[in-house]
Amino acid sequence: MHPSMTNIGAYISARLGTPPFLATAGGTGDNTATFGVGIDRTGFQSCVLVGIVDATLAAAETVTLTSIVEDAVAVGGPWAAYVPPEGAATATVVVADGATETGIAEVDIDLHAARQFIRQSLTVVHSAGATDTSRQGGTIVLGGAVELPA
Repeated sequence: MHPSMTNIGAYISARLGTPPFLATAGGTGDNTATFGVGIDRTGFQSCVLVGIVDATLAAAETVTLTSIVEDAVAVGGPWAAYVPPEGAATATVVVADGATETGIAEVDIDLHAARQFIRQSLTVVHSAGATDTSRQGGTIVLGGAVELPA
């Protein structure tokens, strides 16, 4: 059996995409992009971009989480939304209607045309005016290594 079947950790490297943060409908963190730290992707040709949301919602209300990847030449930017040669670089999930709801947004991204540094951007939008709250954060799992990660 090939090692990738029994030891996937030897082929990927998980990084913090966007630190967890709180958002309140119509207030702090709502409808505002929150950025992760710059990640040097040298030696990696792809990634999985993951955004996670845990929300407390009133009946018939929703929260939408959108996760994108940005790239830059230097860790300090300037940053721009990365557009891969094929496929998407954006993942969106909508959770709706209930007490406590969770959702995950995930997209596989070809990074071979990206600049050296990447970061995640998360935007959460609540449909309610002021009562709903959510916690969200993200991760980037680098893969397609030129050399296996240490």
